[in-house]
Amino acid sequence: QKLSGARAFTIIDPAHHIYPEDVQNINVLPMKVNDSSIRIQGTWKKFNIVWDPVANVNYGKVFYKLTIKVKSRTEIHELSKTSFAFNSAGANFVPAHTEINVTISAFTYWRSSIFSSARLYSPSGKPSPPLRPRVFVKHFQNPIQNSHSIDATFRWSPPKNSNGPIIGYKVHCSYEEDDTVKHVLQGELINGTERIVPNLVHNVSYSFRVQALTSAREGDLTAAQVVNTAEDHPIPQALIVTSEHVLLYDFDSQQSTNVVGTSTPINFIVRLDREGKLFWVDENNELFQFYGSSKTKLHTISGPVQSLTIDWIQRVLYWSQLESVGSAIYAFDLNRSDKEAVHLERIVYRAGNMSNLVVSPMDRKLFWTERVPEDVIFVHSFEENKTEEFFDDSFEECPNRTAGITVHPVLTLQTSVDEEARLFWAETGAFRSIGLNSKTCMNFEFEYNPEMHSVAKDGDHFYWLEKDTAFVRMDNGGSIVSEKFDEIRTLLPLRLQYYPERRCLIPLQKEQDYQ
Repeated sequence: QKLSGARAFTIIDPAHHIYPEDVQNINVLPMKVNDSSIRIQGTWKKFNIVWDPVANVNYGKVFYKLTIKVKSRTEIHELSKTSFAFNSAGANFVPAHTEINVTISAFTYWRSSIFSSARLYSPSGKPSPPLRPRVFVKHFQNPIQNSHSIDATFRWSPPKNSNGPIIGYKVHCSYEEDDTVKHVLQGELINGTERIVPNLVHNVSYSFRVQALTSAREGDLTAAQVVNTAEDHPIPQALIVTSEHVLLYDFDSQQSTNVVGTSTPINFIVRLDREGKLFWVDENNELFQFYGSSKTKLHTISGPVQSLTIDWIQRVLYWSQLESVGSAIYAFDLNRSDKEAVHLERIVYRAGNMSNLVVSPMDRKLFWTERVPEDVIFVHSFEENKTEEFFDDSFEECPNRTAGITVHPVLTLQTSVDEEARLFWAETGAFRSIGLNSKTCMNFEFEYNPEMHSVAKDGDHFYWLEKDTAFVRMDNGGSIVSEKFDEIRTLLPLRLQYYPERRCLIPLQKEQDYQ
């Protein structure tokens, strides 16, 4: 028999489709899978995608169409159960904490539900060790209380392979005493990537290690970072002076903090570390003090200032300035200015232009460069009340003017808790240094170029400016870190200012002779 317009037909086999007696209550239309029930169970090596079954169908079987999108691949599976297994050894292996997009549709022989979806992540795994573990050591001296405390700052970077969200880090710190390991920190859990450990013992070697944690498990420990507290290993930080601000910049963490704004650009800046004070001279040759949050004008200097330095032990500011003829070095006594009128004293007068002034408080000496007519390093001794060229015939291992060495107007002093002070200067193509006590000269393996200025040195780092960029070489022969700043003018590293023993700060009494 012909069927006009027929496009499809169905053959029903009563033996195959057996209907229940109460056909009016049959439900073969599955409900949507509950989105919130789609979840991950297991470990990162072997886990299942599971969901709650659809329970409203009362006739026939319920099947599930599962679509999985992982990275760049898509998988489609038709299942009769409410789970799907991933195995690390299988072809569908998924790394730890990988995003998995899942859609599920329930269906019967007759109808399908709408799709449910969920964004899942494979289980977390074991994280790799944190990167770049490093330790900085800082000494704090209080000459009044005769105290000397030592803190260590332990830093690290997140692991290369976290294998899941990092929920924290466990920090370990220990040292050996009488062949016994003493624990300062034994797996202390912290959230950040820095731990400051205070009140360390002087001249002791401490070991630092750290491990990362995920919700699954702990990672391996980093290699031990061992530091001796007799040495100073400061964080590479500097005050960056721009035309409008003084910033504190951490070259290690690459974080910047605003310290104070300035209405007139600053030319020179120094600090009194123990008291938390800054002093600067601006373009108007005005001397300011900054303490806490207040700025105070201390003095208007009579001539153009060429350099500024501070003796933090005696609390005296020194600057060189141009006179009507020649130049002079002046001393500004902060002890008297706190209580009395300004006490200003001219220390040295020279016919040449004195610049790059630095002071060595322990030696009670001033150093500067002066063009006569080429740049020469001069020294003034307060104890001898004498000014002379720094290099003479007694420095057999060091250059002098007659040796044809070109000294450039770059000068800085390095002080250290465990070594003598060293004076650094620039020659053509190189830097050199000399120990102020030993008089031994050393080549500093770093090339000088005429665009370098604001050069400074601490125990581990070498700082300078070029154009609009601040640089620091992290250690001898180490990596160089740089950061650009708008209208940068000068920088000042946060070097520790050391003090002699307390007895050396007390005025001599009769019949006393402290050596």
